[in-house]
This record gives sequence, structure tokens and C-alpha cells, in this order.
Amino acid sequence: MNSAKAESDSTVELELDGGVTVRWGDSTRGNLKAEVLAQLVDAREQTGAVNVYDVSSPEHPVLE
Repeated sequence: MNSAKAESDSTVELELDGGVTVRWGDSTRGNLKAEVLAQLVDAREQTGAVNVYDVSSPEHPVLE
């Protein structure tokens, strides 16, 4: 991880190596968000290039 920023308690964003952004959201369900993020990163071959992983709603992650 390169950096983290938060405009508010509910808008936490992380920047990973390579400039990839993770929209984390708020501090709730951190374990689930981490698990979902790990699975998405591991699935890079299937998803192709991703600039943003949005796990703020871990049941419905968004890739950009």
C-alpha cells in the first residue's frame, strides 16, 4: 500500500502499488472487505486490468 486518505469516516480510500485505488468506505465489516478484496486481486487473470476496486459494499463490489 502506498497511501491512505479519508475525506470523512465513510470515504476511506487506499492506493496500492501501481496506482490501483481501493474504495474501502467506512470502518464496518473490515474482515469481509479484506477477504473480498483479496479474492478480486487474486482473480486478475479473469477480470483484466483494474484501476479501482470498490469494496465499500462488499456484497456488491465494483471494478473499474
